[in-house]
Amino acid sequence: MAGLTGDIIAYEYGVGVSAELVSYPVGATQQLYAGAVALISGSGATSVGYLKNAAVAGQLDLVAGIVGEPAGGTYVKTGAGILGGSADGVVWVDVRPGAYFIQSGSGADLLTASNNGKTVWYGGENTSGPIACATATGGRPVLGVQLPQDPGINNGFTPGSNYWPIKLNTIGGP
Repeated sequence: MAGLTGDIIAYEYGVGVSAELVSYPVGATQQLYAGAVALISGSGATSVGYLKNAAVAGQLDLVAGIVGEPAGGTYVKTGAGILGGSADGVVWVDVRPGAYFIQSGSGADLLTASNNGKTVWYGGENTSGPIACATATGGRPVLGVQLPQDPGINNGFTPGSNYWPIKLNTIGGP
């Protein structure tokens, strides 16, 4: 599945829930995009404990929130995306916790009202952004808990009826 190639808009659910930002270090040469899931590596090619590109997630990865803007280090933003430095932790990124509208998976991973209040899993991303899945098939990390969908979203409001509010996993922080 193709991942993001540029920054996207993350539609927040609720009011002011992401006012507190948490900064995380980025793994060496990892390409992140604002609006994507902030995924902390739990194993694999990216050093454990550092943010990694969220196109392909592993079971031991942790969801920290949504990628925001660069937070420090040696990074100077000149266009879309945030590129990790030549070494782990040279670049830091602000991550926004909270609840966001995330697109539903399809088939057996389709989200419905029956998933409200239940754990959903991170199924990677496509060119429109992150995907929430109803099953843990393939060793997916936990994305968060599905919240009830506003009925008005089915009447053509952005982001669309295939998006469900997900209270993202909360790790660390105050």
